[in-house]
Amino acid sequence: MLLIWRFFVRLVPAGLPLSKRERNDIVRWTARAWMRRSRTGWTLQGSYVLIMLPAMFAMPFVSAKVPGTIRFGFFFLIVLLWFSALIVIMRNWSFPQHLYAELRTQGHNVCPNCGYHRQGLEDTAPCPECATVPPSGG
Repeated sequence: MLLIWRFFVRLVPAGLPLSKRERNDIVRWTARAWMRRSRTGWTLQGSYVLIMLPAMFAMPFVSAKVPGTIRFGFFFLIVLLWFSALIVIMRNWSFPQHLYAELRTQGHNVCPNCGYHRQGLEDTAPCPECATVPPSGG
C-alpha cells in the first residue's frame, strides 16, 4: 500500500533543494501521519474494510459460478478501483495541505495553500499563485 504514496511526490515543489530520497521520505511520512490523524484516513480505512472484506468472502460463492480467469479479473478490478478512488480522494482532500505544512515545519518556504516555492519573496508577501498570505510565523 505504501507504493500509492509515490504518486504524491509530484506535490513537492520542484525548486526545493531535496534529493529524490528526501522527497519520497517526506511524502511517505506525511501520508502515514495523515492517515493516523485525519478523519479522512479513518474513512478510507473503513471503506477498505467495507469493500474488500465482502469481496474476499464472496469470492468462493462467485467462483462456483464463474470461470477462473474472470474470477481473478473481478477481484483485480475491485482492488484497482479502490486504489484509484484512494488516489483521487487523497489528491483532492486535505493531503496536499498536510504536505505543505510538513515542508514548512522543516524550514522550506512554501505556500501553505498551493505549495508554491516562495524563494526570494518576503515572509509577509502574498503567494503569486493563489494570493494566500502566509501565517506570521514565516
